[in-house]
Amino acid sequence: MLIRGHVLSTRTTIVAAALLLGLAPVAAARESGPGVGPPRHVGTVTEPAISAQAAGITATNPTGLFASFDISWVDNEREVYYLADRSNNAVDVVDASDGAFLKYLGQGQFAGVITGPPTRSGPNGVVTDSEHHVWVGDGLIGGVGHSSLKEFDPNTGALLASIDNGGSARADELAFADVGGGRILIGNPNEPTNAFVTLVNTRTQSIIGKVVYDAPAGSGLPPAGHGYSTSFGTPVTQHGLEQPVFANGRFFLNVPGTIQNPGGEIDVFGPNKAEVTRVIPLRDCGGTGLAVGPQGDLIVECAKDVRVLDINNGRQEASVAELGGADEIWFNPGDNKVYFPLPANTELRGTAPAGIGIMDASSNHAFSLVAVPGAQGLHSIAVNANNNRVFLPNSDNPDNGAGGIAMLQAKAKPDRRADN
Repeated sequence: MLIRGHVLSTRTTIVAAALLLGLAPVAAARESGPGVGPPRHVGTVTEPAISAQAAGITATNPTGLFASFDISWVDNEREVYYLADRSNNAVDVVDASDGAFLKYLGQGQFAGVITGPPTRSGPNGVVTDSEHHVWVGDGLIGGVGHSSLKEFDPNTGALLASIDNGGSARADELAFADVGGGRILIGNPNEPTNAFVTLVNTRTQSIIGKVVYDAPAGSGLPPAGHGYSTSFGTPVTQHGLEQPVFANGRFFLNVPGTIQNPGGEIDVFGPNKAEVTRVIPLRDCGGTGLAVGPQGDLIVECAKDVRVLDINNGRQEASVAELGGADEIWFNPGDNKVYFPLPANTELRGTAPAGIGIMDASSNHAFSLVAVPGAQGLHSIAVNANNNRVFLPNSDNPDNGAGGIAMLQAKAKPDRRADN
């Protein structure tokens, strides 16, 4: 096992005071236990904001600010954090142990910010495989061509593969499976015709097949190679595809709504054939994020709540309304918590401003809310399981100064060496 194999030794000093985050628990309902306080702000990785502002308005960043980013990822074995940073047309690489900025990966090789519709920007989803290679979903470079899935060597920065998956909009969120030499399931949610997912063999860097979401409502499963249409309603609306995960030998995908299940569904795929093998219907969900908890449960983020489902039978075991409305969500095995980047929502969270939601993934599902005053653009989050450091990208905000990747320190695991 390679531990702490950082991709670059040169580091950029963190300007911790560049973004002042006043953190306080706002609605600590059903708090999870004695001594569990809110995460404290320990610094901000400001290099992405500084670089975007220094470059100014460009063809791939029309605002000249750190204003457009997508999915986060932590490679826990290497303790490296990655952020799909459209503003800098790159993947940001940060030391997840201390927050030092390391470098940009693939800078200039993505679509950057492209105004839509359809949404053609990139980079989007990001994940690492069993060899620590970085896989990234991309849009249409220059607004032309097709979407793609790109593979990078994190040490040399070399582009190892660019797999054209034929999309007319962005290749977005993705999940990796360490089976059969490696598999990735990636969604294209914003297609002008029909959304689709692509199943990829990472060893051969080739497409196994696609599932196109164009099937009409019906009994049983949609035909092989198809999903129930996500384009429906009056007027017809494309409801898209959201966060996937891999667990128990299967991929699970959060689908906000289909003609069969307008309230949403979880679609299940095997790793070797592009077809839906099971559909778990959801009611009034409009889903986004998805994670797998320590009990093997599915943590399903919906517009109005988060739900905990039995992964085997789809039965709902718990729900928390106050934690609804996030985008990407993250389960951290380091402290057994699920983390939610939450925009302000008076209906769900009262007067609590934007911030972080934290749910105990054990059976009691206690939760707390931590305000991040002045935060905006919160929809991406990842946590280093080795030290429980939380990474929360925050857009440039005139009220707060330059944005960046805010770092918060959650409660550390006990040092058991003292017991020896």
